[in-house]
Parts: sequence; C-alpha cells; structure tokens
Amino acid sequence: MATRYKKFLQLCEMWPVDAGKPGRDLGAYIRQQVGESFKLGEASAVPDPVKCDAYYASLRRLATNYHGSKFHRARVTGATGLPAEKVSAIMTTNIIEMANEKGPGIFKRAVNFVLRRDQ
Repeated sequence: MATRYKKFLQLCEMWPVDAGKPGRDLGAYIRQQVGESFKLGEASAVPDPVKCDAYYASLRRLATNYHGSKFHRARVTGATGLPAEKVSAIMTTNIIEMANEKGPGIFKRAVNFVLRRDQ
C-alpha cells in the first residue's frame, strides 16, 4: 500500500495547480481525492487495487501529456479555434465572473423589448 500512496504523492507533485480557478481546478481536486482515499497515509488499505492502479495510470498519462506527445498535431487549437493558452486565460474565474455580471445578451434584450411593447 505504501508504494501506491507514494506514487500518488509524486503524481500530485507533477500536477500543476491553477490559482486562477479556485474550486474548479483539476489538480486541486486530485489532491483532495488522494487525501480522502489515503486518510491513513502509507497505512491506508485500498479496497480495489486494480482499479486504483488503473486510475493512477490514467492520471499519469494526463499529467505527462503522453497522448499529446505520442500523436503530434499540426495545429494546436481546439474547437473554438483558439490556442490552449488563450482558452486557459478566458476560463479563469475572474473572467467568468465578469461575463456573468454583464447584463442580458442581445437576444434576451430583444425578447424583453417585444414583451414590454406587447403589454
């Protein structure tokens, strides 16, 4: 059990924590889950070792960008057409809060205008 715990701790050290996404960061969530799963540290008993090892292998592939390195892509953009750095900057909590603070969009304003006019 101690080796699994140590491997997960090393994985947590590899995984970056994005301070711009409090409450929504995958690295912080993984750290929380490791803490809950290994409450007794190295003395913790793992109920399903096979599943635990599979989770570790999957998370390690994500942390090391295994598939991104193995399958090279000519373009490094997503469905939005923006590079990952810009998408990451847009998805910070501050920007999302600013977008939510804005008033209703043009469609909502048009609907409200029509509803008020009809009354």
